[in-house]
Amino acid sequence: MVRLTEGSSLKGTIFNLANTILGAGILSLPYAAENTGIVTAVLMLIGISLLQNLSAWMLLVGVDTTKEISFAVVAEVLYSRWLGIMVDSMVLLCNFGVLTSYVVILGDLIPSFMTYVHAPSAMQNRTYLLLATAGVLLLPLSSLRKMGLLAFASMGCLMAIGLFVVVVILLGLDVIHVDHTGDSPVPLFNTDLKTVLTQFPVMLFAYNCNMNVPILYGELRRQHLSTGSKFKSKRGKMMTALFTSVSVCCFFYCIAAVMGVRAFRQNVQPNIFKNFNAGLFGFAPYLKASYAFVLSFSYPVMCFSCVASFHRLLWHVQTACRRRPGQAQEVEEGTSHNGVREVLNQSELSNPSPTANNAEHCLRRPSALSDVSNPSQTAEEDAAWTPSLHAEADIAPPESANWVRQVEVIFIVGSTTTLGIIFPHLNTVLGLTGGVCGSFLSFVFPGLFFYKSSQLGQRGGPSQALGLIMFFFGLICTVLSVVLVLQEPSS
Repeated sequence: MVRLTEGSSLKGTIFNLANTILGAGILSLPYAAENTGIVTAVLMLIGISLLQNLSAWMLLVGVDTTKEISFAVVAEVLYSRWLGIMVDSMVLLCNFGVLTSYVVILGDLIPSFMTYVHAPSAMQNRTYLLLATAGVLLLPLSSLRKMGLLAFASMGCLMAIGLFVVVVILLGLDVIHVDHTGDSPVPLFNTDLKTVLTQFPVMLFAYNCNMNVPILYGELRRQHLSTGSKFKSKRGKMMTALFTSVSVCCFFYCIAAVMGVRAFRQNVQPNIFKNFNAGLFGFAPYLKASYAFVLSFSYPVMCFSCVASFHRLLWHVQTACRRRPGQAQEVEEGTSHNGVREVLNQSELSNPSPTANNAEHCLRRPSALSDVSNPSQTAEEDAAWTPSLHAEADIAPPESANWVRQVEVIFIVGSTTTLGIIFPHLNTVLGLTGGVCGSFLSFVFPGLFFYKSSQLGQRGGPSQALGLIMFFFGLICTVLSVVLVLQEPSS
């Protein structure tokens, strides 16, 4: 028998991961596919999905090493407080980029609908409409302390994306007719390497989910195993959820990319919604207005997470700056998942293992490290993994006062709205966010975590080399992406 415990089911975790991955990135994939060729685009989307699975597995190894459920706290435990702050900064910038992309999409959709209904010229102005939307909808909804009233937003967004994919398929199959007189044939490949590489960060952005993987892993229902169990470890169960959700999203991405190019050829826009108009099919303006409506309620949900990341980052920076040099690490006393945690002071850290250089932070969780370095750990112990008792406290800083949170909300909403007005091209926002934040969250940090975990687990040179390869690959992707995206004419 498999004895279930409290937590999220496998199906629930798959849904939550898919909900995290699917988003605004799908709207730019047809444009990316037109620039790369549809065969190249499909191969790139599949390749990036495999890299995403590999990086998530490396991240989970780091989570297993530390028994923490926060991306930033894993970095702090394995390395230092400042790397944890850097992780928090990248998560914040990633959320910031997503919110800015929402504003850009609203700027593409709302003026189009207002023009269709023959609104006064002032109400067709993109800048005025975005400022009004931010003041009337985005700011008040983002100021809510609880997101319970917006619980429908995620489901609504998934339904809107599903409807969008159906419409793109109908356009691509010519069920909804698109006139191709004078159009170029559908591109299969592109021999211009620079153009192809420029679309890599846009595709990488579409798979961005690593910031939520540790938390979902901690919430995943654990089980005590018997001989007939399907999953030999909790990590294996999580990887099944990841592979399934990423594969489903990859399938939808490939369909949207290929059908979008088949429908609009060289005329496809960076935001394919801009190709939809009443002359093409009658309900196009209302489809765009509906998506804008759903996005207006999805923005506050993402802003809630962004404000929390911003507040946590400020708190961690303030705490790190106040810490006196040489101050001993405070270690709480408690019980870990498989034994009683020891209370370690600075003198007990004076003789670290030779394979754990600069790993004094890891020694704060001695039982966790013993699991990593002990290959005889049973499958049941591994499957019964649960976050350390102090994990929640490590994530959450003290709750902010109402006025402090309101200032943070105003800063986030105001900044993202301003950037959305200044940078009206969706592919630029997605490219920079995917190139910088996506590369660090998907490659650089997981590579570092896997390298350190391999050191602590004494796994040998090949595992450590794999972590370093992923780390340097992420750095190269970051530099190339920024340079290539900024050189695009639309930037």
